Amino acid sequence: DKALAMSFLTNPNMFAEIEHDTEILGYVGEETNKKLMYLAATSRLLDDPISILILSESGSGKSYLVDTIKRLMPPEDVIDVTSLSDQALNYMGDLEHKFMSLSEAVHKDVIEHQLREMVSNKELRRLVTKKDEATGSMKAEQVSVKAIVSLVMSSTNYKVNPENASRSFVIQTDESKEQTQRIYHRQREKYTFERQKIQKEVVPRIIRKHQSAQRMLKKYLIQNDFNQYLDFPDNMMRFRRDQDRFIDLIAVVCFVRQYQKQVKERDALLCIECDLTDYAIARQLLVEGILSHSTDDMPSGTKRLFEMLRDLVADKADKRGLNAKEVTVIQKELREYSGLGHEFVKKHMRTLVEYEYVEVISGRANGTRRAYRLREERDIQAIRIDLIPTVEEMKKRIAEAGQGEV
Repeated sequence: DKALAMSFLTNPNMFAEIEHDTEILGYVGEETNKKLMYLAATSRLLDDPISILILSESGSGKSYLVDTIKRLMPPEDVIDVTSLSDQALNYMGDLEHKFMSLSEAVHKDVIEHQLREMVSNKELRRLVTKKDEATGSMKAEQVSVKAIVSLVMSSTNYKVNPENASRSFVIQTDESKEQTQRIYHRQREKYTFERQKIQKEVVPRIIRKHQSAQRMLKKYLIQNDFNQYLDFPDNMMRFRRDQDRFIDLIAVVCFVRQYQKQVKERDALLCIECDLTDYAIARQLLVEGILSHSTDDMPSGTKRLFEMLRDLVADKADKRGLNAKEVTVIQKELREYSGLGHEFVKKHMRTLVEYEYVEVISGRANGTRRAYRLREERDIQAIRIDLIPTVEEMKKRIAEAGQGEV
């Protein structure tokens, strides 16, 4: 098992291996999300783990994404919870360096407060009433429980508590037709001899490899000397926390690549240093997986519907010789044009109205029809990902600061 783990831990292309292995386990596509989830689960071993919130439609693969990565983690480090009572977290026992999965991100206020305490303060605190054995009087006593967890939650409800969302990386699963076709292709292999042989012979070896590798990771001080050269978007308040988590993400990449680094000693402490390979991997995951979903905090399904609405409006405008802003559309037309279901169109059209990309120009709330019109013909606002330095820009900044060769 150690030799199996070392083959992974010393592989310069370990993240391509993660992609390949999760594909063999059955989760096709979603390369960026799988690597992000793997790193989040691995971050449980650090003092400041990363948490993830998955927001997507029902049946889009949220649970399967989490379940696939859970199989690669040591079972003793995984806590899988489907529901919680108000005080369950306070009595769960060992909550240090665990990967915790909650199937739904919407809970009672008291539970959501506890989850925020776990993610932000790394402990749970509560006041309990106890009897003083010496005097017989009752008194309040504070009880604290350490809770260092990488927390992953999922939901179909995009209106989750913003306090919870701002403490996690928010991602969405791939709801495209291309991903659907990839899933269909894998499903059709289910009862083939080749697939069943892989499940019996290859999958157990992959699981052994990753679980063994996770157990072999050692705790080191992580040194990152180039955060001072970093820039980050500032047009949304939540980016204050996203930058902090991005710095944590670089550290996790460094941590999982520790067997490819030189361990150094500083002031009697063993440490490993972040390099620009760590930065490049983390930046790619941030740009392609996290910030790509954070535009206006808008659901991917809403953006998908908006593009189809624009295509429909352009088609109608061209046929009638009108300006795009003069064209009106009803939901029935959009359903027939896009092939999407009634509830999907209804929900995401409401979101487009709330975000002021679309306006209602006729009909009543309880009427039989509502007509919609584009407020203006423009793309959904994009986040300035170009503000985050590329690897080449980072090299240049370090050199200009007189730090020598990179």
